[in-house]
This record gives sequence, structure tokens and C-alpha cells, in this order.
Amino acid sequence: MKVGKKLKKRNILGAAIMTGLILAAMPMGVAHSLEGLREEAEGAYYYDNAGYAIYDGLDKRREAAHNLLTVARKYTEAHSELGPYVEELEYQVQASENAYDDTFYWVGATNAEMGAAAEALAAELEKIPLDEKDRKYPAQMIAQMQSEQDKIERSSYNDAAREFNSRLQVFPVNILRNFTGVKELVPFDEHGVVDTAYVVEDSAGEALEQAQQVQVPEEDMAEAFAEQVEDQVEAWADNIEETVEGALERP
Repeated sequence: MKVGKKLKKRNILGAAIMTGLILAAMPMGVAHSLEGLREEAEGAYYYDNAGYAIYDGLDKRREAAHNLLTVARKYTEAHSELGPYVEELEYQVQASENAYDDTFYWVGATNAEMGAAAEALAAELEKIPLDEKDRKYPAQMIAQMQSEQDKIERSSYNDAAREFNSRLQVFPVNILRNFTGVKELVPFDEHGVVDTAYVVEDSAGEALEQAQQVQVPEEDMAEAFAEQVEDQVEAWADNIEETVEGALERP
């Protein structure tokens, strides 16, 4: 009788140890899996299903913006009202050229701001008398930028990014991903000037202050996450223990 109880306890202990090993290994396995999926989705930024490269489209938009600036600078001395619009577009083009992050958030955000600044400058150029050879250029440059933006927003990268992000929300990945450091990818067709206005330096502090006002304190977040993990681990352990005990009680 004592031998039977010892064997039962030994098996339960073995199951508990195995559970611990599985739980320890799961984050690593999830990380490897997610990193592979992320690399596949991210690859569409450089070469999507149609052979289009978003980074190339961004270069063409910046080139059109530079050409628009070249035209505008010819008239800034006679029309000082163009100055702020020229400076804003110069700033946004530079921001777009320097933008990079591993989620593509800032790449897309600065691109959206650059587009808005270019359209604002083109609208101002329409209000002043341009030389005959220059009249067509503002509308032409904006049309080129809009054409490239349309290609960017229709790129298969955007769907690939959304599909990858949706996988991050599936249990238990939504819990284990916190241990992996794997980040979401931002689709380029979800960027808008209203949503990304805080890219402009003057309003960055205000946006941060607003975000802090609505954020849950870190301590509360950590506590809530710890409770969620603890509950799930206990559930897994209980299931394994019940399975082991059921198997041991069978004749």
C-alpha cells in the first residue's frame, strides 16, 4: 500500500517537473516561431507579392517632394508667405529620410506627415502667379506622390502585417509574447495625418502627456499580468495533475 502511494507521489512529482520544463520551454519556442513569421511578413516591405517595394515607393515620394521644394524656393523671396510651408516640408522630408524603427511605425508616420506638408505647399503655390513653365509642376508632383502612396497602401505587406498581428492576440501567444520581445508590425494603410500629428516636434510633448494621463500605472499592469499568468499556469498544472491521477487510478 505504501509502495503504491510512493509511486503515485513520484509520478505526480514527475508530471509537475515536466510541466515546469514545458512552461520554461514554451516562451523560447513561441519566440522562434513568431520571429520566423515576423520576418516573413516584414519581407513584404522590401518585396511584396506583386514585386513592389514600399521602401522604393517612399524614395519616389521624397524625390517628388524635393522637386516641389525646388520650384517653391524660386518664389519665396517674392512671396514670403511660402516660407513656413517650405520649411515644414523640408523638415518632414528630412524626418522621413531619417525615420526607421523595427515596427515601421515612424516610417509610415513621417511619410504621412510629408504628404500633408507637400499638399499644403502645393495649395499655396496655386495662389501665386508662377512662370508658365512652372505652373504644371505643383499638381504634377502631388499626383506622383499620391500615385506612390496608393501603391504603398495596396501593397500585400499591409495584409501580411495585419495577419501577423492577429496571431499575436491568440492564446497562449498573447501571454507568452511578453517574454519574447517580438513586436507588432504597423500597416502603412493605417497611417493618417490626424493620428500621427505628434510626429511634429512641437506637439510631441503634448501627446506624451495625454498618453500618460490615460495609461494604467506600471505596477497595476505588472500585477494584473502576473495574476493572469499565475491563473493560467495553475490551470495547466491542474489539468496535467488530473490526467496523471486519472491514469494512475485506472486498473
